[in-house]
Amino acid sequence: GYFEQKEAVSVNNIFIDQCPTFFADMLMRRGWRRFGKGYFRPMCPDCEKCESIRGCVDDFRPSKTFRNIQNRNADTLYSLHPPIYSEEKLMLHHKYHKERSESRGWKLNGMDEEKYNKMFVEGAGDFGYEVRYFRDAKLIGVDYIDILGDGISSIYFFSDPDYAHLSIGTYSLLTQIKIAKELGLKYIYLGYIVRENASLMYKLKYKPHELLDGRPTNEEEAIWN
Repeated sequence: GYFEQKEAVSVNNIFIDQCPTFFADMLMRRGWRRFGKGYFRPMCPDCEKCESIRGCVDDFRPSKTFRNIQNRNADTLYSLHPPIYSEEKLMLHHKYHKERSESRGWKLNGMDEEKYNKMFVEGAGDFGYEVRYFRDAKLIGVDYIDILGDGISSIYFFSDPDYAHLSIGTYSLLTQIKIAKELGLKYIYLGYIVRENASLMYKLKYKPHELLDGRPTNEEEAIWN
């Protein structure tokens, strides 16, 4: 969890081999997240500090900081593909997490080919994609997303720490907004914010945005404000 004093509880026992796009879309709009074939969302009985957030694409206007990052990445190329495993991506993932373990105290997760496929490749169906980022003729970032009925769900991103000066993580979200606009989609689903956790609060910078009201069931209407 996000608090040392508390133990997180999530519903993560929904596994779907071939999830229809409409069902994945329904879950996303109700605050669920996907890794591989598994879908989950926080369900802590005495805590609702994890809030689902989505950015509104049509009204998004990049700030000066965002414009500077876009300019900084004028020579960064990207391409959209169905997700697929490669040794190059696994090594990039290792490099990224090694740097995060040293700079931020992340626990190394022992990622290997099997885990990579289960987390990022399996369960993609007709809606899961990876965005590959290139600079100096080399792969420097990979962004996993779902393209669904009314928006893009941002799943996971990792990049080469040697290119940290480019702020590729921020640029990847700006690229998601660009792709969503090109596809006529309304939202970017950014997962959760926890107001007491500074590392998640960057998501509030993508304005305007909406927060999901509570934890609606699959039969209830999802209300975003």
